[in-house]
Amino acid sequence: ADIMKTLMSHMAMYKPLKLNELSFPSIAMPTKARVRNGIDGNPLPAGFLLWGKKFEDRRLLEVALALEIAINEA
Repeated sequence: ADIMKTLMSHMAMYKPLKLNELSFPSIAMPTKARVRNGIDGNPLPAGFLLWGKKFEDRRLLEVALALEIAINEA
């Protein structure tokens, strides 16, 4: 199976929202937290989404890296 073809077919539903045209950087941050009672009864991973200021990708990555280090040390 061609993974890119599969991914792009799923992205079609988001195209009307024009999410890929936003000028705001974002990054998903995983955490050690788990959500209890997932679909199959197993815990699911949890995280959060960080949004940065328009065209400030570098600053967002710096903040994300600092948060990742702090989360892993906790």
